[in-house]
Amino acid sequence: EGGVPPLVDLLKNGTEGAQETAAGAICALAETGSNCVDVSEEGGIPLLVSLLEEGSQLAVEQAAGALVRLSTGSQANRITVAQMVVGLLAETDALVGKFTSNVFRNAYSLRAASCGCARLASRKCAR
Repeated sequence: EGGVPPLVDLLKNGTEGAQETAAGAICALAETGSNCVDVSEEGGIPLLVSLLEEGSQLAVEQAAGALVRLSTGSQANRITVAQMVVGLLAETDALVGKFTSNVFRNAYSLRAASCGCARLASRKCAR
């Protein structure tokens, strides 16, 4: 709990490397439901979503993993993440570039997580 606010601050104000590390740490912390709530309450979800668009390759991967875990750990987070990712995808022009395929792959992982698949990236996701 005490570690979440500084990590969210690094997502917002940190260097590229600090953002990568913070997103990875949040991904690890998101295995616990209370941490999922803390990340959301501290404003971490919008910052992680923005990394999908603006972050380095590693930051994109770490942010996507964190968003998947945050979505799995909380129904409220699942709704928030889904709405924000859909909004990001709707801004197609912002996605053109080197991260486009990663954003779509990560969105698929979020979909898999939301339907309760054991393997987040499984293509055998039952509806």
